Amino acid sequence: MPRKRASPVPIKRLKVENLRNIALADVVFGPQFNFIYGINGSGKSTLLEAIYMLARARSYRSNRFGSVVRQGEKQLQLFAETEHFQKHRIGLQKTSSQTKIRVDGNNIKRVSEIARITPLQIITPMSHEILDRGPEYRKRFIEWGVFHVEHNYFKCYQQFYKALRQRNALVKIGQTDIDSWNISVGELGERVNEYRESYVEALSVKFKEESEYLNPNSNYNLIWKAGWDRSKTLYEVLNGSVVSDIKRGFTQHGPQRGDMKIFEGNRCVEQTLSRGQQKMLIVTLHLAQASLYKERTGLSPIVIIDDLISELDLDNQKKVLDRLLDQACQVFITSIDNIQYIKPNLRKDFVISSGLIKAL
Repeated sequence: MPRKRASPVPIKRLKVENLRNIALADVVFGPQFNFIYGINGSGKSTLLEAIYMLARARSYRSNRFGSVVRQGEKQLQLFAETEHFQKHRIGLQKTSSQTKIRVDGNNIKRVSEIARITPLQIITPMSHEILDRGPEYRKRFIEWGVFHVEHNYFKCYQQFYKALRQRNALVKIGQTDIDSWNISVGELGERVNEYRESYVEALSVKFKEESEYLNPNSNYNLIWKAGWDRSKTLYEVLNGSVVSDIKRGFTQHGPQRGDMKIFEGNRCVEQTLSRGQQKMLIVTLHLAQASLYKERTGLSPIVIIDDLISELDLDNQKKVLDRLLDQACQVFITSIDNIQYIKPNLRKDFVISSGLIKAL
């Protein structure tokens, strides 16, 4: 397979101040592979956490401010120069009471605005939650993809959940005359599901393509479950479930109950794979999503892998790196051990110790 030319450097420079054990860091990254080495507790995952926070305005490791800010400090600050769709300067300042985000000197109120600038795929030791922690995690994975390739989806999504909250409020107080909300939730819910269903159908094609290389002996399939009986319209289902919804105190059917199931043949794989098989499956999902994103936008997302070598043998590590190379993503990978497979001209290596980082 021919190598693809790398896109401009999505994250060119990163400055970190008072994030966990990093008092101050100023790092210039490479356009393709960036390997970050260090012993456990050295701060290598914290560097990835900083990139994630600039893309999502929150940590993937903790929801508590006290856990992420450097001990004894009252605020943390992050800054990045990006060059993905176009050049941007992103700043984030976080205290215990508020988060301030600025892009090119302008205050930003919606996280969706920075999410579009820095499309990010992340694989961590906790990514197996997509498989074994329930539908909410899988739905979140699909939402990322739909949001980034269907630009009208976010507005439809917001309208649906606003209508759903109204219906739930009425259901909770035992209101039976809610036909107008059944109509709204039904119509908007059908549209939300159409976006998701269409996306999963396209993702499934990419997933099979990636599986041919990464999981050659598998027969995985992705199936999207809408969240209601699809032999009926959502309006019909809502209209027929008012009494039971009132008994339960919430709306039982609709896109909020959607889920992506992963099958191998006729068998659902959620609880049947080893940790190593789970990790390869999860990597395959993310690479399929990255491939679909690039097909729709012409750009590769940023890929973060926290602890690549955990649960993967050398052969599978090489397979993952090879596919990342083919997709021409900017990649950030942490590891305790040196990873030799990628050529020197395609990589930058860093070592971090006690929160201090230097290029090798």
